[in-house]
Amino acid sequence: LRLLTRADLKNDLTGYMLKLLWPDDGSWWDGQVISMDTSTFTAVIFYSSTAEEEQINLVEMVDKRELAWPPPLEAPAPPPTTGAKGGKG
Repeated sequence: LRLLTRADLKNDLTGYMLKLLWPDDGSWWDGQVISMDTSTFTAVIFYSSTAEEEQINLVEMVDKRELAWPPPLEAPAPPPTTGAKGGKG
């Protein structure tokens, strides 16, 4: 995971998926930024796993290292090749 920085907060993150650390048990939760106030750096996060919303202070979470970008999606592996290719000989 790549932690968010204060520089990342210069952009409106509405619509972005983030990882949020729950410090009580050390688990990272997937959340989507539903809305962001760029003047106060607060955001409403929607957690799809629990269908709950929470308002957070983005600066506080960045400073505590509790906010990260999710890992990039990996492309599926190409299908395996099957034997030698035929051709005119």
